[in-house]
Amino acid sequence: MSTSNFTFLLLALVTGALIPIQAQTNAGFSRAIGNPYITGLMVFVVSMVLFVLLSRTALPPVANFKQAPLYTYLGGIIVLTYVVMITILVPRIGVGSAIGLIVTGQIICAVANPVPIPLATRPHKLYFSIVNE
Repeated sequence: MSTSNFTFLLLALVTGALIPIQAQTNAGFSRAIGNPYITGLMVFVVSMVLFVLLSRTALPPVANFKQAPLYTYLGGIIVLTYVVMITILVPRIGVGSAIGLIVTGQIICAVANPVPIPLATRPHKLYFSIVNE
């Protein structure tokens, strides 16, 4: 396995390790302000401000957004659902149970692939290089 492939695998692992931390910080913020929905909003506000400051990326033309199929905007709804639900679930069932069940749901959905989406990702050559080594 090349160094760059290993780096990407390590980044994926570290990113995954951040999810329980995010869940706990969201739950703590929600407890402090008393509203999981405003907590979700603040997560997105902070993320947007940091993204704009750090990325220095220009937005594509409006025409590009209009060309994107409507279903591709579901990602925003899905991430909103995750952020709000993890904020609600962690104080009630614990971070381990919440993350464990969420990851289980992800695995079931990824394996079952109940919604075949055009232009969705195909198995990447990295997957084949790991499996075939």
